[in-house]
Amino acid sequence: MNGRSALAEKTTGRSPQLAWWQQPRRWLLGGSVVLPVLALWGVNHLRQSQPNAAELQAIQDSERALERLLSVNPAGTAPAANSQPAAAPSTPARSPTDTSQARPDPRSAPSLAIPSSNQPAPALLIRVAIAREGSQASVGSQTESYLTREDGQILGTLPAGRSANVVASAGRLQLASWASGGPLWLQPSQGGAVLVNGQPYRGKLKLIAEGDRLIAVNYVDLEQYLVSVVGAEMPASWPIEALKAQAVAARSYAIAHMARPASAYFDLGSTTRWQAYNGINSEATRSAQAVQQTAGLLLSYRGGIVESLYAATYEIVAEAHGHLGASMSQHGARDLAEQGFDFTRILGNYYRGAQLARLSL
Repeated sequence: MNGRSALAEKTTGRSPQLAWWQQPRRWLLGGSVVLPVLALWGVNHLRQSQPNAAELQAIQDSERALERLLSVNPAGTAPAANSQPAAAPSTPARSPTDTSQARPDPRSAPSLAIPSSNQPAPALLIRVAIAREGSQASVGSQTESYLTREDGQILGTLPAGRSANVVASAGRLQLASWASGGPLWLQPSQGGAVLVNGQPYRGKLKLIAEGDRLIAVNYVDLEQYLVSVVGAEMPASWPIEALKAQAVAARSYAIAHMARPASAYFDLGSTTRWQAYNGINSEATRSAQAVQQTAGLLLSYRGGIVESLYAATYEIVAEAHGHLGASMSQHGARDLAEQGFDFTRILGNYYRGAQLARLSL
C-alpha cells in the first residue's frame, strides 16, 4: 500500500463513539494525544469472560500489571485540550528517503532519561484484531490445538498443521463439525503458533461472531507483538537506534490503545490504520533486539500515556498529523541515527516535552 492510500485509510477511520461518561480525558503534547493513566478503566471495563480459570488469571495478572504503570510527571505548562480523535500511524517506512530535516532543529533535541529498574518488564497481553472484514476465515495451528468455549469446555482438537474453515452467521460460529452461539478459543499446545488464513501468529486466538461478521482476535504477549510491529514498520537493516525509537513509539501507542480499546472485543487492529502487525512473518532478529533493549519503556507526559503517532516521512507526518502536532518521521529517525543520535535523543526530538516511563509491577 502506498503512502497516500494508507494516509486516506487512516485519516478517515475513527474510533467508536463513547458516551460522555466513558470518554477518557485527553491532553496534547505539542499536539500528540496523551491518555491519563486513569483511562485504564477501559481495560477492566471492556475485557469479557475468558475460556477457563487459568486464562482468566493470566489476563487479570496482565491488567494488574498495566494498572501499576509507573510514569514520570514532567514539569511544564499544561497542554491545550484536544477534541478530535487521533490519527493512527501511517504506512510502514518503505518510501524514498526523507530529505527534510525534523522540526524543530534536531541539534537542540534533549536526551530523555531512562528510568532505572531492577525488575523485568511485566508480561502484558494485547488483543489484536487480525481478521474482521468478512464472514469466514481459515484457522488452525502449527501444533495440535484445543478448541474451547467461553466456559472452558473443550469441544475438540485440531491436528498439527491442519486448518479448518470458520463461518459467522446470525451471531453463531461454525467451525468444521462444531457450532457455538458464543465465542470460541483456539489454543495451540507446546507453544505453537495459531494460523489465520495461512499466516502464523504467536499466542491464542479468540473467534467471535458479530451477526454475519467474523472477528478473529489474537491474544499475544505485548513484547512479542512489538517484535512483529517493529519488523513490519521499519526495515531491520536500519540503524539499531532508529529501531529502538520505533520500538518505544510502538509500545507507547499500543498501551494507549490497551487503555482505550477500539472495541469491547479488541484493543486495536493489525493494519496500517493502527500499526502494522503481520505476526511471525514480520519478526526479525534486529527488531527483537530493539524491543529487548527498550523493554518496558514508553512515552509519558504528566502521568499520562502518549499515543505516539508516527509516519514514514516528514511530508506524510505534516499532512496526516499536522493538526495534532508531535509525530515521528521514520525516515527522519533513520537519518538522525546515522548522524549519531541515540534513541533517547531521536524520541526527544520528535516528542518534545515527553519523558520516558517504565512499566513496573
